[in-house]
Amino acid sequence: MSVETETQFQNATNCYVCNQPFSGKIIKVRDHDHLGMNEDNESPNYSIYRGAACHRCNLMLKYPNFIPVYFHNLPNFDAHLLLSEAGKFKDKKLTCIPNNMEKYVSFSVGQLRFLDTYQCMSSSLETLIANLAADGFKNFKQFHSLCYEILTDDVYEDMKPIKDLFDTSKYGSFNKTKHLFSNKYKKVVGKFKDELGGVPLKEFVGLRPKMYSLLYNQTSKEGITCEKEKKVAKGISKTEIKQTLRHEMYKKCLNEETTTTNSMTCIRSKNHELFMDTIVKKDCAVLMINVTGRTQLKAMPMDTIR
Repeated sequence: MSVETETQFQNATNCYVCNQPFSGKIIKVRDHDHLGMNEDNESPNYSIYRGAACHRCNLMLKYPNFIPVYFHNLPNFDAHLLLSEAGKFKDKKLTCIPNNMEKYVSFSVGQLRFLDTYQCMSSSLETLIANLAADGFKNFKQFHSLCYEILTDDVYEDMKPIKDLFDTSKYGSFNKTKHLFSNKYKKVVGKFKDELGGVPLKEFVGLRPKMYSLLYNQTSKEGITCEKEKKVAKGISKTEIKQTLRHEMYKKCLNEETTTTNSMTCIRSKNHELFMDTIVKKDCAVLMINVTGRTQLKAMPMDTIR
């Protein structure tokens, strides 16, 4: 270290990474680049010193020797598909952390390390729901299901100054929205999107987060206009939604508090073999399935904020 960098280190009072003040428990260390790539080696001011860091950040600031690959609920589904082809990678180093002969917490193939994001949850969804009081669902709904009503003369003109907040990748084929078209934020998380791509919306029924129905008119190339529906119901397979659920069912759930039933199946595995099975859930906030394996879609109105 040069005299200048040593002086900077001695005068530092906070970690340059996490900004925590140094103390007896938070030890100050000299964080440096082991590869020596941060400045020109020929420069007289060259130094591998990067800053005064706490001992925790210093240990974490290192180049990993693996590439993490994340799956949700990895041991119960995706791992079986991957491990069934593991024999093709005999030239790679294979390691694993097993739960039993069929399920693995994590496993690695060469420099790829497969991890399960579901392990971040300390309890199951069923337990989390059971711990939530009955009135807690109402509070959860109020904070996570918001519907705004905005009056405007031309919504697309109003979007121009704030177009960086929107995913407008579906706006290419409509005259009113062509000036907003851009692929810059296509499928970017956190951006607002028009699910119908500029097609005027006739009706919207929102029951719960990720449980809603849209009604709109669609005009074909031949000039024929027909009524279309787009339905979303988290926890129910897309095939069942398309074949059995209708926009009117959502309206009845909203206005009459009626119950709509439909059956569905899911993919499970045993000994790394996949098979079809009937899904059974108990006492979910949105989806309730009885002992016969029939799905019951029941929901209350969603709060509206104007």
